Amino acid sequence: MQPKLTLPGGISVQHRKALGLEGGGPVVVTVVGDEIRVRSMTGAMSELQADAARFLQNEQTSVDVFLADRLCLALGARVKAPALTTDRPWNDIADAVGTAVELIR
Repeated sequence: MQPKLTLPGGISVQHRKALGLEGGGPVVVTVVGDEIRVRSMTGAMSELQADAARFLQNEQTSVDVFLADRLCLALGARVKAPALTTDRPWNDIADAVGTAVELIR
C-alpha cells in the first residue's frame, strides 16, 4: 500500500490543471532536498522513458518495450500472479523480481 499524502486544502485548481489532473488521477511524490515534488504519473513516466533512452541504443520503441516488460513483472509481483510472456529470458530474472513467469509459447 502506498502512503497517502494529505495536503491541507488539497492541490489548487491551477496546479491540478498544470499537471493535467483536473479530474484527479495518480501522482508521484518524491522528496528532493528539502522540497516535496508532486508530478502526474504521465509526467513521471515520460521522465523515466527519457532516462531509460540514454541507456538503450535502439529507437524509442525499445524503451517502451523495456518499461512495459518491467511493469508487467512488477504487477505480477504486486498482485502475486504469474507474468505471462513469450520472452524466455524473463525466466532468468523471475526470482530476482519476486514473481512467477509463465511462457505462453
